[in-house]
Amino acid sequence: MNYFDYFLFIFSVIIMIATPGPVMILVASAGLKGGYKKALETIFGTNLASLVLIFISVLVLKGVLGINENYLNIIRILGCLYIGYLGFSILKEVIQAPHPFCSKWRF
Repeated sequence: MNYFDYFLFIFSVIIMIATPGPVMILVASAGLKGGYKKALETIFGTNLASLVLIFISVLVLKGVLGINENYLNIIRILGCLYIGYLGFSILKEVIQAPHPFCSKWRF
């Protein structure tokens, strides 16, 4: 066993666990908007989604479930477009939101 690869893997996992990601931000947002119950529902939902993705990944890696490369590329492009749409929507919402410190008086 190559110990350098093993320690590099351990270091990568520690960095991924230590830094907050989109799921943590989603849970915090749900908790702020809906309280503990909504945060717990979000945690269970994201964990269930992760388990489904892991299960499908294992099926693909074992060869039980085959995916055509063209379909995979289409899914990849649709995912990129969706993430871009979400980012654009967030930016548009932030730009259109009234600033709390702005007065109604204009010169």
